[in-house]
Amino acid sequence: MTSDPCALADVLRARFAASPLRIGAGNSATAEFQVGHVGHLLTTLLPNEVSIEVVFLPLSGGLQDDDRGGLDDNDAFSSTVDRALIAAEIDMGVHGLSAAPGDVQLAEGTVFGAYLLSEGIPGPDLPASVIGIQARTADTPVMQLLLYLNRHPDAAGRVQRA
Repeated sequence: MTSDPCALADVLRARFAASPLRIGAGNSATAEFQVGHVGHLLTTLLPNEVSIEVVFLPLSGGLQDDDRGGLDDNDAFSSTVDRALIAAEIDMGVHGLSAAPGDVQLAEGTVFGAYLLSEGIPGPDLPASVIGIQARTADTPVMQLLLYLNRHPDAAGRVQRA
C-alpha cells in the first residue's frame, strides 16, 4: 500500500472514475450524524474527481434509536452493513462502535480500517463514541483511503497516526 498521497489520489481516481464512493450507514439519526462526519473528512482528502454517495441502509426489524442515541439491537446494525459490503452495494460502512460490539464477528473478508473519535464534533446530543469505518479487505484503494482517515494532523499540520 502506498504512503504517497499523490499516488493514492491517482489510485482513487482510477477506482471511482465510473461510480461514486458509496458510504453505507444504518437508517438512524445517530448514523446520519456519524456518516456526515466521515463524509466531511473524505471530501477534504479525496481528489475533486471522486464523488461520494451516502447509502442509508434499512435496519432489520425497523429498529429505532434508543434514548441514549444508540440502537436497541447491536447485531442488527453490524449485520446490515456487513451484508451490503459483501454484496458490493457499498464501498465502506460507518459504525458507531457502541452499535458494533466486540463479541459480534465481522463478515469474513471485511475489517475495520479506521477509527475516529466523535467527541468534540459539533452535532446532536449523542454520547461520545468511537466511529469505526469498515471495508472489504480486497478493495485495496478503499483500504488505503482508510489508512489515511485513521490519521490526524498535529498542531503543525503534520500527519500523525491516530
